[in-house]
Amino acid sequence: MKKTFNHVGIPTTESKTGEVYSADMKLHLTDFANSEHNIEWLRFDADCGMPREIQEHTHVAYVVENLEEAIAGQKVILDPCPVNDTLRIAFIVDSEGCPIEFMEFSGEATGTAY
Repeated sequence: MKKTFNHVGIPTTESKTGEVYSADMKLHLTDFANSEHNIEWLRFDADCGMPREIQEHTHVAYVVENLEEAIAGQKVILDPCPVNDTLRIAFIVDSEGCPIEFMEFSGEATGTAY
């Protein structure tokens, strides 16, 4: 399975310039496409339902062609879900305990998530 590095997501408790709010996910986040080093900052609401592994640990994100294939046989902590009309994501925890995000774009979308 081919996977292409996309960004690093870092949880924070500080407000960051350019962050937007996702009411569905209950988090504030920055657009990694606007970062010199593809950093996505994530600031979670207290009642955010995302898994603790995502809220408390840095994650690495990869673009994949087939989300279901990417997560097959893995320890899935966030099932595939739509972010918008052109992006679906899922999270696993790898064998070293690191959260990994897989991103599947559809149509002509290729880079920004939000």
